[in-house]
Amino acid sequence: MKSHRLSIDTVHDIPLSEVSGLGQRRMPDGLHEILAVGDQQFDIVVIHTDGDRGWHFETVSLAFALQGASADKSSEWEAADGDATGRVFMLQESPSRVYIADRDFGQIEHVIELNLERSERGELNWDADSNARAEGLVLLNNGHVLVAKEKEPPLILEFGKRHDRAEGMQPDLLLDSLGEFPLLNERSTVFDLLTTWHLDEESEITDISDMAPG
Repeated sequence: MKSHRLSIDTVHDIPLSEVSGLGQRRMPDGLHEILAVGDQQFDIVVIHTDGDRGWHFETVSLAFALQGASADKSSEWEAADGDATGRVFMLQESPSRVYIADRDFGQIEHVIELNLERSERGELNWDADSNARAEGLVLLNNGHVLVAKEKEPPLILEFGKRHDRAEGMQPDLLLDSLGEFPLLNERSTVFDLLTTWHLDEESEITDISDMAPG
């Protein structure tokens, strides 16, 4: 198989102490934006790539909107993604939650608690290390989410509403930036673990830091 070499086109500094997750959203008016979060600050950086100004960075603090609902000292945000409404979904590693902000970052509209039963937590070694839990976020158009367990062992997890059937990562289920993620009207929802995938034994991956549909 012929290999292709990538070259660096441009370099920009993102105003975060550490970038733990990158995502994207396409606004209802068609504007495309890149999203960046870190696991220390309660900030999200919106990177505008359209227009004649080139790359433009806008930092938005969500500390006031969370009102203490997140981790006390650090955000522990490990992933961000958006849908066609402009809402932004941020994954917190521990405790494992998905915070959903409105398109203008004025409020947190919804919180999804990612729940594992006690037996599942033991089987997956979930409580061994609070820094080896939820990483990466893939939204599915059936209302489920895919999340990675970082390591020990690295896993792919599907979460959804209780009694939902796991449907996996089929191409027609992947929610692109033009789709809208279905949500209930309640302010919070509990998603249960529906199924788990282990990596192939031949895989050399020992740590999953992010996931994205390709």
